[in-house]
Amino acid sequence: MKKKRGWICSQSFFSFHASCCFHLSPIGLAFSTTEEELAKAFSQYGSVLNANIILNKTKNRSKGFGYATSAKEEEACKAQIGMNGKILHGRVIYVDV
Repeated sequence: MKKKRGWICSQSFFSFHASCCFHLSPIGLAFSTTEEELAKAFSQYGSVLNANIILNKTKNRSKGFGYATSAKEEEACKAQIGMNGKILHGRVIYVDV
């Protein structure tokens, strides 16, 4: 396991999910955050294959969480550690794997 600033990036989690991509779940997003802005924020740690924000269909706005997908395990781990606790559009976001 890698540890930085009190957060742990579990290598065993990524090893367990032997697939072509690695998914991160940012929570606490501002309602105004777009998928493009989310991808741009995570791209500073490596390539982002996909970024999705989950929408509330009745209110037609963000539910405050989404998903970012990376092709490489190392990049996903760096993004989780780097983005966890960061401020994005005035809100502190937390990133789960």
